[in-house]
Amino acid sequence: MTSLRAACALTLAITCASCGQPDRPEPVASEAPTSALAPLDLGRSDGTTFDPCHAFTPSELRNWGLTPQQVYAVGGVNTGLRGCEWESASNTEIWNLNMFVSNVTVQSMWDKGEKKIAVAGVDAAQHQEPEMCVVTLPAQRSSVSVNLGGDSGRAGIDLCAKAVEIAKGTLPKIPK
Repeated sequence: MTSLRAACALTLAITCASCGQPDRPEPVASEAPTSALAPLDLGRSDGTTFDPCHAFTPSELRNWGLTPQQVYAVGGVNTGLRGCEWESASNTEIWNLNMFVSNVTVQSMWDKGEKKIAVAGVDAAQHQEPEMCVVTLPAQRSSVSVNLGGDSGRAGIDLCAKAVEIAKGTLPKIPK
């Protein structure tokens, strides 16, 4: 399996598995994540210094409809990904955000057939399925994926429109 397919498969598995998890541990009850970033997977997620787990203020997360104190580290060693997951703040709109760093490039995603889009004038890739949308941005020698997943029929939002909105807010935070 190519590294791109492995990264997409893992992203999809994490997104789908996290929707509506009743056995998920309670998050830390602070306004910002207190745990360290998931460990770098050297050679597979070390192509940028961008840290999705600590890049956003609680206010930014709330403005996107997320609960700042419900953040979980995801990825880590041997996954090819590192990042965090946040849950929607709504009781009626059931969706979540996973933001990952991976050394998979946006160009390689286009080469594999992903849709080429522009986010605030920056070339990006988009992958869409019925219960998820992933917008991937270039980040130094790697990429940052904004991955929204929703429970079928209960997301209550246009997942790709929301992914693009969050990607636009993420771009200025990604080091050049």
